[in-house]
Amino acid sequence: EGAKRDALAAILNLAADRETVARLVESGAVEMTAGIMAVMPEEAVTILEAVVKRGGLVAVAAAFVGIKKLGTVLREGSERARESAAATLVTMCRKGGSEIVAELAGIHGVERVIWELMAVGSVRGRRKAATLL
Repeated sequence: EGAKRDALAAILNLAADRETVARLVESGAVEMTAGIMAVMPEEAVTILEAVVKRGGLVAVAAAFVGIKKLGTVLREGSERARESAAATLVTMCRKGGSEIVAELAGIHGVERVIWELMAVGSVRGRRKAATLL
């Protein structure tokens, strides 16, 4: 697990550069991150947030069968993971347009989860949840 965390930290550092994000997408790093979402959601969502911000929206949307896995993290993750999932979803909705928004709205119970995050989340989490609504 320590080696996985180190590798994820390296990927996160690489995701800080727009050109490197394209290489990460090409190398399959987004799909790998999707694969570890269940066991290391905080780290995975933080990487996805960085990738989406720097041009990897299409790859993230494809790797996550739309945005359902992010919706699951939003519902079941730790406070930090929920906050990052909300931030990632906000960026995806802004950059992806109505298709992404429609997909998010189609997740059963997502509105209740967003309201809950607005009530009990961190300051950043509440702000991102309000933006999602």
